[in-house]
Amino acid sequence: QLSELENQIAEHESNIQNLKTQGKTLQSEINRLNAKISKLNLQIKAVNLQLAKLDGEISEKQGEIKVTEDKIVFNREALTRALQTVYENGNTGLMEVLLRHNQLSEFFGDLNSLIDVQDSLVVTIDRIKTLRQELVEEKEVLALKRNDAAALKAYQDAQRAAIQGTKTEKAHLLTVTKG
Repeated sequence: QLSELENQIAEHESNIQNLKTQGKTLQSEINRLNAKISKLNLQIKAVNLQLAKLDGEISEKQGEIKVTEDKIVFNREALTRALQTVYENGNTGLMEVLLRHNQLSEFFGDLNSLIDVQDSLVVTIDRIKTLRQELVEEKEVLALKRNDAAALKAYQDAQRAAIQGTKTEKAHLLTVTKG
């Protein structure tokens, strides 16, 4: 009988050791799940910071686009004025302009002014072309930043879903081991 009791004690001891190991394994699994949840929460915080930065960059880019559009409007108005001046001076014959001035120096002054207007016309047209190109590029950058923001938000949603899945897994594990 004694040896039978010793065998039963040994069996119980073995059973206790197995239960201790299972307990450690369960605790380590819970710790792993908690660490995973913490990691995912930190990733979400990182994404939030990136989104805030992107929102700032998007706002800044929208401001740059507005400034560029205002420059285009300003240069178009300058172009309109220059074209009006060229048109008005183009309808006047050279002899009429010459006779209108008492001195030859006044005539050449007007002629130089007209040449200056024509030169500024070319410069203004070039500036408008450049500004339009800048506007297109700024809008493309803005679109890329918005796409980046959308991708980060989708990633963030996936992380939140992963957290929920991990919490569910942890709750299930705790429920199963309690019963």
